[in-house]
Amino acid sequence: MRKILIILELLILYVAMPLVYVVFFKGVSPIPFLLGAMVYGAVVLMFNKGFDRKELRRIPSRGEFHRMLRLFVLMAVLAVLFMLAVIPGELFSFPMQRPYIWIMVMLLYPLLSVYPQEILYRTLIFRRFDELGMNGNTAMHASAFAFALAHTGLYNITAFILSWLGGYIFSYTYKRTRSLPAVFLEHSLYGCWIFTLGMGYFFYHGNVQ
Repeated sequence: MRKILIILELLILYVAMPLVYVVFFKGVSPIPFLLGAMVYGAVVLMFNKGFDRKELRRIPSRGEFHRMLRLFVLMAVLAVLFMLAVIPGELFSFPMQRPYIWIMVMLLYPLLSVYPQEILYRTLIFRRFDELGMNGNTAMHASAFAFALAHTGLYNITAFILSWLGGYIFSYTYKRTRSLPAVFLEHSLYGCWIFTLGMGYFFYHGNVQ
């Protein structure tokens, strides 16, 4: 019965809720929904007897930091090339045209968006798959897909694909480290770079592809 309830919870949180948002809340900020879901996830984790709370503060090894940084540099360069090929006029447009808003995004985005997402789409979902007796690879695939599905509210295929790719990057790191600080840092780096480049064009507008 417990496993059935966990599966039902996963379907509600990671499938039903994003689809309901897409259908009924177009144009509404997802932040309140995200924060509410994060509070639920945090409460579940705190009262889960088998959850290792060290995951919330574990610092990964120096080798993991180096791996994450090398991959970030590679993906950052590829992102620049993507912008040059697809929408060169938007490259670095955000910080140049709206510097004060850009600074606010750099400060608030990690706290209001990244941290809640990593609680939900890495820490909680991996814990639930542990309880279902499934391995880390299964949790990684499920996490990446759920993360992409959460971005369907942006209404464009580019954001969905980029989110799916990002979901795999962050889930792979979490599978290796079981460290919330690691994926929080990694996700923040990628997200802030995306917005700095001007790729917020895809994540703000939903008018492409």
